Amino acid sequence: MAGHKEFEQVMSKAKSLFVASSLLATVLSGCSLIKVNGKSLGGGSVPGGSSSEGSSGNPADSPEAIAAVQAADDAKSGLPSYCKLNSMFGANVQDLKAWQTEVNEPKRTLDSLTNVAVAYGQALCTTDGEARQQHKKIDAQRLAWMKANYLDARDFGSMVGYPRDNGADGLSEEDVKDGPIKQQNEAVSGHFSYEKVDRVGAAITQLTRAAAVRKLWGLDTPPYAPAEINNQSLASMILLSREPIDIGSGFKEIDSTTGLSDAARLRLRRMVVQASQAVTAVRATLAADAKTDPGIAKLIAIADETFKEWAKPSAEVVDLRNLVATLEAAATSNRRSAYQGCQEKTLAAWTSAVAATKFPEFNTDAKPNAYLNPVLGTARGSLAFTALRLCRDGAVDGRARSNLDQSLPNLMRGPRTASLSRWNRQAAAIVFDNRDLNLAYVLQGAQVTGGEFYGGEHMVGVVVAVETKGSVSTVSFKSVKEPRITCSRWERTTRIERIDSSGRIEYEQQCMARGKVMMETSPAPLDFDAIMAVNLKPGMFLVATPSLPIVATGAPSSNDPVYILGAAVK
Repeated sequence: MAGHKEFEQVMSKAKSLFVASSLLATVLSGCSLIKVNGKSLGGGSVPGGSSSEGSSGNPADSPEAIAAVQAADDAKSGLPSYCKLNSMFGANVQDLKAWQTEVNEPKRTLDSLTNVAVAYGQALCTTDGEARQQHKKIDAQRLAWMKANYLDARDFGSMVGYPRDNGADGLSEEDVKDGPIKQQNEAVSGHFSYEKVDRVGAAITQLTRAAAVRKLWGLDTPPYAPAEINNQSLASMILLSREPIDIGSGFKEIDSTTGLSDAARLRLRRMVVQASQAVTAVRATLAADAKTDPGIAKLIAIADETFKEWAKPSAEVVDLRNLVATLEAAATSNRRSAYQGCQEKTLAAWTSAVAATKFPEFNTDAKPNAYLNPVLGTARGSLAFTALRLCRDGAVDGRARSNLDQSLPNLMRGPRTASLSRWNRQAAAIVFDNRDLNLAYVLQGAQVTGGEFYGGEHMVGVVVAVETKGSVSTVSFKSVKEPRITCSRWERTTRIERIDSSGRIEYEQQCMARGKVMMETSPAPLDFDAIMAVNLKPGMFLVATPSLPIVATGAPSSNDPVYILGAAVK
């Protein structure tokens, strides 16, 4: 995104390009329709635009007072106010054909649109020349050009260099501290992540969606979208195009901010227009490719279904999103009191999510992902676990956080992160016809690192004691030998287990044969987050990793779980 200074330089350059040109002459009545500072500049209104005025609070600087002064000046000079700019005054057109070629050329970048605006402005300000007799035709052409490019009178005034007077230069995009512009600044500022965008929740604006498109696609030159489908672009093309961007609504969101400078307003409006056009183009490209590539079609179908689900979430999901938002606010406050009572609420929510999930049959070879994936693969389970982790964080005082801070399966915060998570979980069913596409690399392109929990070797044992100190519970085990069924042969599958921070891909292994052995179950005491050990009791037979208690039965001889991932189950 070009900054305010760069934008002003673009307009200055655009004006200078036309100062020396021979441009159209027109009659003064052409300046009767565009309004700047309450004054007519020529032309009419543009649907979807705005010509509302701002005020500095000083009566002398009110729109009415300014208009009165300018009207008196204009009556004396015979020219509208913006024609007094050096780049406008005295412009004459000798070559009508050359001018027509210039303004009719397709131009959609901000600098090229500014060039055309300046050309029209100079034409409207000419005092003599060939074009006087063709004024109405040229003015109608200008209005059609403005409408086609979603420009209103305030945009035009800013582009020709005579913005409305609001008593000050006005706010830049970065200076806005509330409303839709603040939301888009917070959601896409710094390092981009889909999780940050999803955090906005149901209140996400057209402006934030457009800003995400600008962040990942650039919006510098037409067609404002990735030139081709590849491993780096595919995820963003799908995730950012599931929801069309409504230009009219985006304009209203921009104008809900008072005091915004005309230059900043123009930049934001162009962002919305370009992002909307880019999304439309990308949707068409994806639809065409999906007809011949089942892998792309599958990703789109998963994303469409996921966006549909999150558009009308269940009451449980709505409550969980609110709970997560409350705990995020607690984290921001950095106050222990803000976490008061969170363990009871979050553990109850997590227990409810676990109870609603179907898990595999109990065995001592249980991997964390065999239990995490089914529950974290749902919006309800993912949000409940996020809340549990946030509550846990409130109880930690400077201790190393290892137990719940591993690279977990992409936790869902909204439709974008949920789509990524489901793509990962359904990797085996996604096969591209395009041999250059690889889902692992597509996920890497979406900056997915992790995707699965990796907690180290398995440990099993009978719990003899659970001792809690602060935010950590130490679980001790009885040393016994028990006959157990265990895997005797493993085979690697094509299912992605995890992607580490360096981008290395690891694949899941599947047990192909089992046998009974006498197993020594005497692990050393293990430290877990206290919130995960609340429901662990002496006598339980626990399967765990060094960082996470996974599943437990009531006794070594039982195959009926009474504990799963921190939750008591029946």
